[in-house]
Amino acid sequence: MYRIAAGARAALAPSRVLAALLLPGLLALAGAAPAAERRELAYWEHGSWRVAMIEQVGVDIRQCEVFTGGDGNGSLRITVGEGGSDAALTWLPVWFRGMEQPITLDDEMVLLLDGQESPLSGAMEVFEGPDEYGEPSVDASLGSADVPEAVRALRAGNVLVAGARREGALRVIDTWLLDGFTAAWLKASEWCGFDPRAAFRAP
Repeated sequence: MYRIAAGARAALAPSRVLAALLLPGLLALAGAAPAAERRELAYWEHGSWRVAMIEQVGVDIRQCEVFTGGDGNGSLRITVGEGGSDAALTWLPVWFRGMEQPITLDDEMVLLLDGQESPLSGAMEVFEGPDEYGEPSVDASLGSADVPEAVRALRAGNVLVAGARREGALRVIDTWLLDGFTAAWLKASEWCGFDPRAAFRAP
């Protein structure tokens, strides 16, 4: 899972910058190969949304990422492999070391589209573990089967809110404007060669 794309124009927390600088050397000392290098082949933005075409150098894998967020807000990202394979929607809330994690495995994820709770809320799964820099991280995601419905909802809506329900109390965490999403999605389908209205193949 890739949380910060090359060229995403988002600032990294200082601890993540340091980890990014030290990680290749630490991996070499440990005898482990670093993750495949990511190269941005194309970048475009419209409204509140951006799209990037990413290549995994040396393994001939390309994917398109449609994303929004940053500037203190968490990120929302849809990733689709070339030809329409292995689609996923990922919400990565902002979290800093020493602070309570914004979502936990025990929370119920909630998505509100234009003020109405989405049926997709119950399909969101929470994952905890180190990110690509070795830092603790938590995110929530939808798999390939649920992405088409999510895309239809985002194309029809104006504002998406993500939050967590704990012991019956809803806590709003992130809010994103959906202006520009449709244009970014269509651009991704053009670059990565998939039908923007179709279901996606699982890996």
